[in-house]
Amino acid sequence: MSFFFLDQSFVRGESSIYIGCFEDTPERALPNYKPDKHGRDKCLAFAAENKYEIFALQYNGECWVDDAKINNYDKYGKFPDENCNSGVGGGYANAVYKILCKSHL
Repeated sequence: MSFFFLDQSFVRGESSIYIGCFEDTPERALPNYKPDKHGRDKCLAFAAENKYEIFALQYNGECWVDDAKINNYDKYGKFPDENCNSGVGGGYANAVYKILCKSHL
């Protein structure tokens, strides 16, 4: 018998794909920080519910989006994936995700 586990975001019908690690500066590429949405699952759920196409995690899980939905996440260039600490972001390093579930968009 085989078992598999689904993360809660998948169960809710939300999914995202990691685009890559991108540099950030104090003049933010995705300027809107959502402090109560820390972590991938919370940030994904928030972004999907609010019709964002892109969200980023920075500094071990901070949730960043662009309220204007311009999505200039790559305006400062690409970083090596190692700078994003296994997808949770680093200091001025955005782990950027694209939402795949279109039911919310």
